[in-house]
Amino acid sequence: MPSWTHTGGRKQARMDSKKQESQLFFVVRVNPYASLEESDEYLNEATAVQDMFPCKKYVPHLIPDWIVDVAEDVEPAQFDPSKLKFISFMREGDGDEIDGNIMVERAVELKANFGLSDVPTLLGEHGTGLKTILAELQGGWRYIVLTGTLLQDADGYLCVSCFFWNVDRWVLCFRRLCDGWGKYDRLVSCE
Repeated sequence: MPSWTHTGGRKQARMDSKKQESQLFFVVRVNPYASLEESDEYLNEATAVQDMFPCKKYVPHLIPDWIVDVAEDVEPAQFDPSKLKFISFMREGDGDEIDGNIMVERAVELKANFGLSDVPTLLGEHGTGLKTILAELQGGWRYIVLTGTLLQDADGYLCVSCFFWNVDRWVLCFRRLCDGWGKYDRLVSCE
């Protein structure tokens, strides 16, 4: 199952088979000293790699117009929606908030790294799937974060998709990864 990533502002196409769970790891690096032919070749390869991002294949309609790039993505998970758990990524001593990059690392450790391509399954066939979410998560500024897909906005910030409770329903939104993530936010996990 491929996993995709982007490192900083520098990009390079390569595969690393040592990624956990035999996942492929792709990075794209721009070489400012490349010839025009090399640049054209790079752009063709980079476009081919980008077109393979799962969210661009399965849920392109969920990617907002203000998103300019997909930086990291995971294949849709195979799971039973009735066995979902909503777990905290916070650890003792973290305080009230942690950095988004730490949250993403912990999501991978906890096997709670769902992505944007999982939204249709999470919502269910008739859009009622999230009604199974625990009542205590409904209300306040609580986010259910989907860390498996990192998107880049026009200002260069990485963003994650997440659900938040808005009066009487869960709403899909996008927040910058650099925003604080706290003790009331949750990751999606499955038994």
